[in-house]
Amino acid sequence: LKNGKNLGVIRSINRALNESKCDFINWAASDDKVLPNFVSLSAAVIEKNPRSVICMSELAVFTSENHEFHHRRDDAFVFDLTGCPSYLPPKDVADWHRSHILWISGNTTFLRRELVLDMGGYMKSLEWHADWFVGMVLALRYGMCVVPEVLAALREKPGSYSQQGLTSFKQTVAVIQNIATTLYLPEYNDILRIVKKYPCLLSPLSTQNIFIGLILAPRYWNLLINYLWWHLKYHAYLSRQNIWLFLLERSLAKIANTCIGGLKNMTVKAFNY
Repeated sequence: LKNGKNLGVIRSINRALNESKCDFINWAASDDKVLPNFVSLSAAVIEKNPRSVICMSELAVFTSENHEFHHRRDDAFVFDLTGCPSYLPPKDVADWHRSHILWISGNTTFLRRELVLDMGGYMKSLEWHADWFVGMVLALRYGMCVVPEVLAALREKPGSYSQQGLTSFKQTVAVIQNIATTLYLPEYNDILRIVKKYPCLLSPLSTQNIFIGLILAPRYWNLLINYLWWHLKYHAYLSRQNIWLFLLERSLAKIANTCIGGLKNMTVKAFNY
């Protein structure tokens, strides 16, 4: 399909979505990579679970300089599908987020086309997070199939569509607020309730971006508080500490750094004097 003019990523994807005839779709950028068994292994799991509407494999990344695939894991709980069954019913998808952080990345997933169309396709207001949002909603509502291995990889590139957007403060704030606005729509009340219970569902958006975006929108502060409280508990859990001890240590560390910074400034001023 060729556009008469540049329609942008989201409108082009939605055009393809409407004109395709298949049961399942996969959204991948032209410079992403897939392994030869990506389709066959995903299709095999879907066939074993006919109720499934989404199938996801593990996320990996590569760069232009280094074409080796690298797992996108910061620790054992992040983007890790090890031990995950081949099918998770809706309740188990939410429960999985008690101890894991998942990013349902469009390039690793197959989605039932009919249900994506029922959602109105991909939302332009959500920009580079549009595919993540659709995947999250379908997984939480209908459950998902899982292939716990790397079958596809995302290229990390400074000038990519998402990276260009993330470098714009104004655009990043707008996208985070648009995600919150969408969650508060009546048709997504079920998803909002789950997100409030499992705030780590938002973690792929980046804590800094969530904080900046929601702190500027007081009507969403309850969502922000839920997320920040989870974030503190999560890092306390990683350090094997009680949450209150963790907060005390964080506070003391901040006070100490402030005092050290003040002493350094005083020393420099005295030396210059």
